[in-house]
Amino acid sequence: HSAAIAGAAVALDIGLNFVVLSERFMIGFAFNNLGGKMKKTSTWDNSSITDAIGEPLPTNFKLGIGFKFLKNRNLVIAGDYDSGMTTLKKSNPMLNIGTEYTPFKWISLRFGINSIGNYMNGASAGLGLRFGVFGLDLASSGKGDVGSESHFALRFDFGGDKKPEQPTPEQPQQPAEQEKTSPADQIKQAQEA
Repeated sequence: HSAAIAGAAVALDIGLNFVVLSERFMIGFAFNNLGGKMKKTSTWDNSSITDAIGEPLPTNFKLGIGFKFLKNRNLVIAGDYDSGMTTLKKSNPMLNIGTEYTPFKWISLRFGINSIGNYMNGASAGLGLRFGVFGLDLASSGKGDVGSESHFALRFDFGGDKKPEQPTPEQPQQPAEQEKTSPADQIKQAQEA
C-alpha cells in the first residue's frame, strides 16, 4: 500500500514601498496570501481524493525598513516584522534581517536570516534580475523543521526608470560630442565614480 498527500494554492500579495530621506531610507508594508485556499489531494493505492473546498492560507502582514549604504547606494541592510492575521497561524511573530547587494543595475544578490520567537529559524538566499521596468525575483528559504521553500515573483515598476539627474552648478552639462562614448568607456567611468 502507498499513500501520499499533496497540496496546491494560488494567492495574491500586495504591498507598497516608500523611499524618503534622499533615497537612502525605505519603509514599506505588505499583505501576503490574500484570497488563497490550499486544496489537498490524497492518494491511496492509485486512487485520488481532492478536497473541493480547501483550507484558507494564513494571511500575513509585514512591516519593513531598510537603509542604503555605500557611495552608489548599492548595498541595502533591511529588517521586517511579520505577523499572522488569521487564527490559522498559531506561531510567534517573525523577525527577518537581510542584505541586498547590487553590483550592476540589472542584478541583485540577497541573503537573510529569520527568527521565530527567541530562536533562529532559517536562512534565505535570492537573486533579482531587472529589465527596464520589469523584474524577476528568485529565492530559496529554509523553514527550520519544515524544510525549505522556493519563491519567484514577476515585478513591474510603475515609476519606470528614473530620469537622468539634472546638472547642478558643480556639475556643468557635458557638450554633446563628449556624451557619445563607447559602452566600455561608460562602464569604466561608472567604476571610477
